[in-house]
Formats: sequence, C-alpha cells, structure tokens
Amino acid sequence: MFTKFTETYGNLENKQEIPSNDLAQVKSTLTPELYELLEQGEGSYMNGFLWIVNLVEYVD
Repeated sequence: MFTKFTETYGNLENKQEIPSNDLAQVKSTLTPELYELLEQGEGSYMNGFLWIVNLVEYVD
C-alpha cells in the first residue's frame, strides 16, 4: 500500500522493530492503513521530517 510513498520519500531510516505485543495492543484503535505503516517499524522518512513511533511508549 505504501509503495508510491516509499518511492517518493525513500525507505524508513533509523528503523527499529516494534514488538508484536505492542502492535497487538494498538491494532484495534488504528485504521488498517495506519496499522500497516506502524508494522514497518519506527523511524523516520523525508530526512527526519516524518517520524513513526511506537505508540505504546506514549500511553500514560
């Protein structure tokens, strides 16, 4: 789904895998498209302009 995005902005930089149990915790709260993006890991696109983070690390 994100093929055009990655062709335009490049691959995920500074990539870190997000643990599967963390992904499972947030799956029901995200749209399928956002979940697919999160599955790719955390890191940055566009020279650090767009950061993907592990949402579980920011839950109070």
